[in-house]
Amino acid sequence: MIADGEEHRIELLAIKKNFTMRVDGGKARSMINDGEKDLLKLTTPLFVGGLPSTVASTALNLWHLRNSTSFHGT
Repeated sequence: MIADGEEHRIELLAIKKNFTMRVDGGKARSMINDGEKDLLKLTTPLFVGGLPSTVASTALNLWHLRNSTSFHGT
């Protein structure tokens, strides 16, 4: 968790069901999508940042998020 109010570089890499994230050139963290879809197809812009509380609450209840306060975008 990074919550120091500073800017950070975030690298995201998605290849089929493998998703990898690295912050500030540090150790990469990966996860495998166990869902039925192989690709992320976007039909609307992707926003990377914090979530409004109502959206975060719903995402937490559906297990789409593990923590709704660990990432705040600006």
